[in-house]
Amino acid sequence: MPGRRQALRPVADAACAGQVAEPAETDGWTWPTNCDATYKVLSHGTGGATSPYVVAAGQELHPNVTVAAPWGNEEVQMIAWRAITDNPKVLHHWILYGPSGEHIVGWSPGKMHNAPMPNDVGMHLPTGQLRRNMHYNNLQGSTEGNDNSGLEICALKKANFRPKTAATATNLSQFLINIPAKAMDMPVTGSCTVGGTQPVTIISASPHAHKLAHHMKFSVTKAGGETVVMHDADFN
Repeated sequence: MPGRRQALRPVADAACAGQVAEPAETDGWTWPTNCDATYKVLSHGTGGATSPYVVAAGQELHPNVTVAAPWGNEEVQMIAWRAITDNPKVLHHWILYGPSGEHIVGWSPGKMHNAPMPNDVGMHLPTGQLRRNMHYNNLQGSTEGNDNSGLEICALKKANFRPKTAATATNLSQFLINIPAKAMDMPVTGSCTVGGTQPVTIISASPHAHKLAHHMKFSVTKAGGETVVMHDADFN
């Protein structure tokens, strides 16, 4: 697993307040052509699955939106996803959880799709009620903002399942960080050790923070002692 180092320093509280420009798909990633089915999972408000979520002016919200899995009780395997960003002026990020609270996928500005998966790897999707944890920020807005963001999923049916199964691990995340007053460049570190005899392949690592982080680093130390740095850059 990649290690995570997060350095913190006070900055102006202007994050997430305005228009977010999404990058073009320039990394060579393409939507698969072998999807057995495609599904959309969208945010919605109290008016039902087709109505947008309403974020009033001057509000920052973290609503949990419950969505029935659009594949019903059928077993499916996800091989790709891409974000549907409806209103970037108010949307900061979202995370999709399964019925047992398991982390499936998440999105934040700059991450428009999954990292490419090897041809023999897919992610099993649970059935039942899914939960989308949304983060909306309209603190600087003078009018309400409507949002119906979400994601599109490329799925395989059971007959075409890939032999290896991917999963998302969140045990490197650091929550409830206590930053002393006037602290500068405070490091916050998370780590985990992978046991067993089977090799582990890391497909991607996703840095994410809010208002105070300014640098993140992910690294992997292999059993033989070699250290591989996956990510080491300023956080914007």
